[in-house]
Amino acid sequence: MAPAPSAPRVKRQPMKLHQAVAAALLTFLINTLSQSASAAAPTNEQANQQIDNAINTHYASADIDLAEKKLLEIIKACGTSCSPAVRGRAWMYVGIVRGSGRDDVAGAQEAFKAAKAADPNVKLDDLFATDLVKKVFAQTPGPAGAAGAAAMPLMGDMQNRVGQAPEVTSIQCSLQVTEVETQRPIPIACRTGAGAVSVMLSYRHESSTRWRPLPLLKHGNAFSAEIPCTDTAQLGVLSYRVQALDAQGKEVDALGTESEPQEINLVEKTDAAPPAIPGQPPPASCRPKKVEEPAGPKLGSYGDACSDGSQCQGGLSCSNGKCTADVSCESDSECFSGTCVDSICVTPNDDCEGAACEKASRVPGNWFGIQGGMDIGYMASGSNVCGQKADVSYSCFEDGEPYRGLPNQNYGGDIEGGFVLATARVMLSYERVISSILSVEGRFGFAFNGGPESSQSQGGDGSKFLPFHAEGRLKLYFSKVYREDGSGLKGPSGFATLGGGLAQVDEHVVVPVAECREDSQNQPITPGQSIMISQAEQNCITSSNRALEIKELDVYQRLGQGFVTAGLGFRYGFDRRWAAIVSVNGQFMLPSSGLTISPSIGVLAGF
Repeated sequence: MAPAPSAPRVKRQPMKLHQAVAAALLTFLINTLSQSASAAAPTNEQANQQIDNAINTHYASADIDLAEKKLLEIIKACGTSCSPAVRGRAWMYVGIVRGSGRDDVAGAQEAFKAAKAADPNVKLDDLFATDLVKKVFAQTPGPAGAAGAAAMPLMGDMQNRVGQAPEVTSIQCSLQVTEVETQRPIPIACRTGAGAVSVMLSYRHESSTRWRPLPLLKHGNAFSAEIPCTDTAQLGVLSYRVQALDAQGKEVDALGTESEPQEINLVEKTDAAPPAIPGQPPPASCRPKKVEEPAGPKLGSYGDACSDGSQCQGGLSCSNGKCTADVSCESDSECFSGTCVDSICVTPNDDCEGAACEKASRVPGNWFGIQGGMDIGYMASGSNVCGQKADVSYSCFEDGEPYRGLPNQNYGGDIEGGFVLATARVMLSYERVISSILSVEGRFGFAFNGGPESSQSQGGDGSKFLPFHAEGRLKLYFSKVYREDGSGLKGPSGFATLGGGLAQVDEHVVVPVAECREDSQNQPITPGQSIMISQAEQNCITSSNRALEIKELDVYQRLGQGFVTAGLGFRYGFDRRWAAIVSVNGQFMLPSSGLTISPSIGVLAGF
């Protein structure tokens, strides 16, 4: 045997000086860049933290694009510096983002292949994976020789495979796309070699284990059929294979097998052209068509100019020349805000005041009411209040007439100090709103249960009861009751008052008196005037224990007829026009001085 010719020897040329310098600089730059890239690579802990942030922050908030971008940046930054487990974990989440977040089955499968190539033991995060993505991950093969993969074939088997010729098929089909929208028919036309009498298409969705047979019918020199849209409605992988059969039904040629079929990804949306038989338009999608709105004038959206409600879209009305939310109402219950003002739902606005409000006078500025009250007076202690030297503020009566008797000087009527029920009154009120927390109020009415007139002609002191009440007061509310959006009118609120007016309070008690006047002496007795007293009467008056008779006398202490007042109150609004009011006033009466407490209750109506 002739010796094999030797390979030609290449003569090495010596490197010139400038070439050596350039090579040295290039080597230095490559080493520097490699060191910088290595220094910039994150640690495994940092990379895992960045992966968690991409998934828990961006992907969990449905920012799919940013989540994928962050994950790919982590993979690029890691290079080969991060551990295989970290790189595999990052690629695994890229697959989840693509598959679960974008229905991109092909992209997910590509990412899962990269994940298993980096780390054959990588595990899928079932929390974020859909059922389809779980199947794609399970069906994605790992690298040859990796842990958990199939065992490495024997050397003899490998040699046998090397000796086998690759499978060749003469079947040519029109279906070349790899992605098809769901709910779309998939037409296919195939041509076969000699010997084929019929062609059978078999397909199955990844969610099923059963292959569906579909005979292809011959049209001209090709066999064609259509996979119905009822079998393409579900996202996932649709596998198919084509068999060419002879007259006896035996397979003479095939495109794909059950173990290695052809595949199409069924996706929600794709940029690929829909499948079609050459020379024919693609069949229509089975997805429901959108109903086009009838042509007509364009209606204004929120904030657009308008002149009436017919120019605004549904749910909007025309207010102040602009399309706004339809807030017409008849009662508070029809408003989400809970307040209906002038047939319009108003939204509470604590900062709304005066001209700053969108609509003026939403709060009634005039409130009319009716109130009733009772006076509780403090009657000071006193002695001999029915005697000739008694204080002029006391008036004594016997059977409704001024007392004309002569009491024992030691038993002329004694009073122990304390609070007693006094007069009652009924008042009409008018309140005028000044601001959201301030108003002025006038109350006018009549008083009852005052003492009788003490006529001088009948021996009295000439005093009589003033039955009228007139009062003016300033009211300061503790919350913005009268803010102009109307939201403060409903519910409870408190207030303080300060004022004054004209009124009289008659305090009343009954006291026992030791009477010394003889019945024969029937002349009137006027306080301050000298009278004729018999010796027997004089002896009785000065005695420590004598009396002609014990009488029960009505004693009135007349206070007023002017007063200054301060108090606290409580208001409860039922709606924007009706409210109940309770107040307690402390009154200092003048010029006949004394202290009284006057609680009152009433109802108010706003206009």
